[in-house]
Amino acid sequence: MNLEHDLKKLLPWAKIYPSSLSITPEGQALMLHRQGKDLLAVSGSLRELFEGTDEGEVRICPLTHKNRLALNYAFPHTAPRAFGRNIPTFGFGDRLGYANPMQLASLEGTGFLPVLAQQSMRELSLMGRSYKQVIDTASWAVFRQGWTQGFAADGDHLKTLEEVKFALAAGCTMITLDCSLVMCLPPDCAPGRGHWPADYLQNSAVEELGLRFDDDILEQLEQIYIGAFVLTRDVVEQAIKPACRPISLELSVDETEQLTSPEAHYYIANELRRADVEITSLAPRFVGEFHKAVDYIGNPDDFAAQLRRHASIADYFGHKLSLHSASEKYSVFPAFARETRGRCHVKTSGTSWLEAVECIAKQAPSLYRDMHAKALECFEDAKKLYMVHCDPGRIPALDTLSDSQLPTLLEMSSGDSRQLMHITYGFILDERDLSERLYAFMEKHRSFYEAEALDLYRRHLELLK
Repeated sequence: MNLEHDLKKLLPWAKIYPSSLSITPEGQALMLHRQGKDLLAVSGSLRELFEGTDEGEVRICPLTHKNRLALNYAFPHTAPRAFGRNIPTFGFGDRLGYANPMQLASLEGTGFLPVLAQQSMRELSLMGRSYKQVIDTASWAVFRQGWTQGFAADGDHLKTLEEVKFALAAGCTMITLDCSLVMCLPPDCAPGRGHWPADYLQNSAVEELGLRFDDDILEQLEQIYIGAFVLTRDVVEQAIKPACRPISLELSVDETEQLTSPEAHYYIANELRRADVEITSLAPRFVGEFHKAVDYIGNPDDFAAQLRRHASIADYFGHKLSLHSASEKYSVFPAFARETRGRCHVKTSGTSWLEAVECIAKQAPSLYRDMHAKALECFEDAKKLYMVHCDPGRIPALDTLSDSQLPTLLEMSSGDSRQLMHITYGFILDERDLSERLYAFMEKHRSFYEAEALDLYRRHLELLK
């Protein structure tokens, strides 16, 4: 049986995704688009695994969670996995569930592998989604694109043991542990205790890395990071080890005003190694500012100089270096690629949502105007959730702009409109009328959105080669 050929005869008006065609001894499977929905078609004894409606010898199946689990069983490459320390990875956000296919396409030939299902608890709450739904969407995208190199699912910026357990139970294969709630501000240095191990005070590697430790510095570092060590140890012992499967653990100390010095990076990694805790990657708080939806704010040369030292420390311990809030940080990508030499993770998030907003501004000006008005209305509440430097007062009033000028709002050098729309997504989607109109737009203009999204991600990845 030739499933693609038979489907074209059986459902002549359906759109077939040829790249999804998968053939096993038990039958064939592929994805199609019909009447506004993506569907799965299966033949042979494979039909017994899936729920759906038979049309002749073909079963047409909805993309449900139960069918996704069957897909993972039949085609293991569609299930999330852990990539570990030695593979460069790129983290994608897909808040609306339309970006994953083009995110995969953008990675062709780059050497990066994808972390597709990447959501924080905050994003899940604002979107009204679950980890299972996010992983479902990613798995179907992997199958549709014929991607066989694997993908990871990241429980992003989780802050408690309970949140980690929740994400792992849902199938996440990567945990980004955000230590911001348990880190202390720098205390006044107490008198040194004088009993620090020799691997700080009498260590040739420390000297080769250009680091300087003394009792006072070590005492201060301990007080700042002790809570992070306790949390990390508890997460490993009580959540990751009991999961009994490979899990990538990223330690995030970037969500704080405290810059991560090279000494702090070494201290964190060394204390974790002494406690027999292995992390896959570490996200420092780099010099400069990494605000949402705009390029890096700061001196790129200062960033590159600090990055070089962090990369050397990461190489020494064997973990990857992670760059957070990396959406549109074009000015620092070349340095990051050069200094990490592939031992890296890059985390983007809301840029797929912003690309949808840009498409709406170009194709549906009335909808954009209503979304923009809602964003202005809820801005004060939204900025409590994100670090931005947006000033809505600098955004031109919409009634002074023609429809053709609306897309230029998102191109303003100040980034005010981009940040406004970036952080208010949950409030916009919480309004039923706006949500229904937005999703209807995405269905109608899916091809246009996918082309724009593919270009966006290729611009990111081209600078990371």
